[in-house]
Amino acid sequence: MYFFNKYDASIPKAKDEDINQTFYINKGNGITAKEAFNLMEGRAVHKQLFNKEGEKYHAWLQLDPDNLTQNGNKEIKRFNENYGFNLEQVLTGKGIKEMENAESKESLLKSLNKGNAQQITVTRGKEEVKYFVTASPQFKTVDLYDHQMKRIKREELLQPSQKNTQSQKNNRQQKEGLPEKSSSRESVK
Repeated sequence: MYFFNKYDASIPKAKDEDINQTFYINKGNGITAKEAFNLMEGRAVHKQLFNKEGEKYHAWLQLDPDNLTQNGNKEIKRFNENYGFNLEQVLTGKGIKEMENAESKESLLKSLNKGNAQQITVTRGKEEVKYFVTASPQFKTVDLYDHQMKRIKREELLQPSQKNTQSQKNNRQQKEGLPEKSSSRESVK
């Protein structure tokens, strides 16, 4: 009789350097090979897990590059439903063409839940711009990439009308004497 309890995954990164991680199988549930690849690439994966009492719950998993376990694996950070990250809410209202159709929306969300970098189309006036997007549950947002998978600012995803609305809100706050939201860099001074 044999039991499949764990597997070791490895992907080559730089010259003579590999990323290695052991993934454990728990009660027939675990990380698939594709999810393992996505985790090792630094992306987050949404999984159904079980607590000690055997109750199901859902959480986003992400490898922590800064903290290692005793056996040299990267720690797995968990962001459960109570953490407050809702991928659908983050993507809604950003002018993403795939979010307009129920079938393409479901496909996009399912792919992002698996940890994939998914191509999206954003309408800018009369032109359509293509980006790649990945989930970033730790910061309750998404990461945005260009066609060469180079990271770009998330503000690019905001439509011009949304940018104007934000600047109008800031102007109104200034006129009413309300304090502006300061960035973390300004508050550190």
